Formats: sequence, C-alpha cells, structure tokens
Amino acid sequence: DGSDFHQFFEFATVLPGASRMQVEVWSRGLVQDRLIGTTTIDVEDRWYNEEWKKMAKDQPMPVERRSLWAPTRRREQGKLECWVDIISATEARYKPPINVSLPPPEEYEVRVV
Repeated sequence: DGSDFHQFFEFATVLPGASRMQVEVWSRGLVQDRLIGTTTIDVEDRWYNEEWKKMAKDQPMPVERRSLWAPTRRREQGKLECWVDIISATEARYKPPINVSLPPPEEYEVRVV
C-alpha cells in the first residue's frame, strides 16, 4: 500500500565480524502483526569495498530500493527505500543522523473553483 515509515535506526557493530543485517518490515494488525517481507544487507561487504567507501566519503549515500521477500511467498512483496550509512564510533559522536521524520501535520483549506 506504499506505507511510509520515516524512521532511522542505529546499531553498533564490530567489523570484521557478524555483518549481515536482516531488515524485517511488519504490518501492525488489530489482532495479529503480519510479516510483509525481509531484506538482507551485507554491511562488511560494503565497508571493505573501496568504491563504496569513496562514495560514502564524497557524497550522500544513494537511496536503495531493496526487494522484500516473505518465506511463504514466491514473489517479491514490495520495496524498501533506504540508505546505509556506516561510520566509525568517533564519527558518530560528531555527525548527527539525518532527520527523516515527517513535519508535524498542519491544517489547510483546499478550494476548487
């Protein structure tokens, strides 16, 4: 349905090490939550890729459209738009995350003439 989450999440990790990050997208229901799909991102593969490191240093990371897969379905269940920012613990203290939240709602009047 094109849901918008507008949230960010921060995780601490050690590289090299356990580096496969699985992102799950869930739909909250009145009675039961439902898994929409998952995507797996190999953080270590990016961190040790010189081209990726250069891109991360010189410009904002590009938005990715990652496929979401459910274990009970054969077809893609949608896309997750995100970007992955990997920075050292020292850099994280001085570089605040980008605020991706929506602005507060405002009331408007729409006129059709």
